[in-house]
Amino acid sequence: MDIETELLLLKNDVSRITTFSEKLDAAIERMGDVSNNIARMLAVHEERLNKQDSLDEELYALIEKRRKEMQDDIKELHSRITTVSRELSSDMSEVEQRLMTAMTYGMNDLKKCITEDQKKIMEERKDLEQRVAELERWRWIVLGGSITFAAFANQIIEFLLK
Repeated sequence: MDIETELLLLKNDVSRITTFSEKLDAAIERMGDVSNNIARMLAVHEERLNKQDSLDEELYALIEKRRKEMQDDIKELHSRITTVSRELSSDMSEVEQRLMTAMTYGMNDLKKCITEDQKKIMEERKDLEQRVAELERWRWIVLGGSITFAAFANQIIEFLLK
């Protein structure tokens, strides 16, 4: 896969995580609301208990009902958290595998590019070495010619001056 596809998959994963965290926040708020409702109800029922002992059984039933609802909510929330945790772990493993594969391909491409660049550099180096060798050869030829010319020029000048 190319990097853009992987990036889109990662963005999708992040949006799923965000959705999950929003749902988790909403569930926590609901639990807080339920807890606040229970506290309010207990205060109201305690006032009524002081006034009327006959409502005691009704309060107990209502409290027990709310407790069961809260336990059910907690069990459901725990189940959701466990499920999402498993899904996230699986998704993260897949992403890790994709990243490792992409990195392996990237490293192979990088090695290939480096090898090609080294070959080009070696070819250019050989060309430069050949050019330098040719320039050195011309230098020695010009130097030898200059020495030879100087030697003959001295004799020609002496011959002309006589």
